[in-house]
Amino acid sequence: MQTNISIYCGREALARLIQYCQTEQFSRFLLVADTNTYAALGQRVQSALEAIGGDVQTLVLDATEVLADERRIFEVLFRAHGQQSLRKLGAQEWQVAFETVPA
Repeated sequence: MQTNISIYCGREALARLIQYCQTEQFSRFLLVADTNTYAALGQRVQSALEAIGGDVQTLVLDATEVLADERRIFEVLFRAHGQQSLRKLGAQEWQVAFETVPA
């Protein structure tokens, strides 16, 4: 699937984001922001996405620790895919068997 995404910066950015999500019929979101960005705009984005029925998972990182290091990347992947998916990915990477037992 290939999607063309236009970039817009301006006062109507949030409205355009919501319109785009509705047009593409997106319903699940992972919002990643630092504490400063979340306070400035992230909360409004989350509320707007929830207002259109979106299932929004939010990961707010400490603004003093925002780095694209392994720990943060893992944190985002874990929230996006869940523990089981990461175990499966690890099993594939290290070429070992992946087994799961429902709780």
